[in-house]
Amino acid sequence: MWRYGDSFEPRPPPLIIETYLDTRDLTANQSLVISDAEGKKWNVDEATDAAAARAGLNAEPRRSVRGGPARHEVILERWRIELG
Repeated sequence: MWRYGDSFEPRPPPLIIETYLDTRDLTANQSLVISDAEGKKWNVDEATDAAAARAGLNAEPRRSVRGGPARHEVILERWRIELG
């Protein structure tokens, strides 16, 4: 029976849960597009690449759930669960 959440020593690493869109299967003439609050349409790949370049994040790409580069994964939601 579970009584105390801090009874694990050492504590297990956090559990990360991500909900994402995988755009890997889009063909060359398809792209994922979003609309902002003003109705302007943005190509998601172009917008995320530009934002990463501005933030200096292109040096070490995030790894995908499948182990390769996460270039085709658009994260919609991320949860971090820790015991403690």
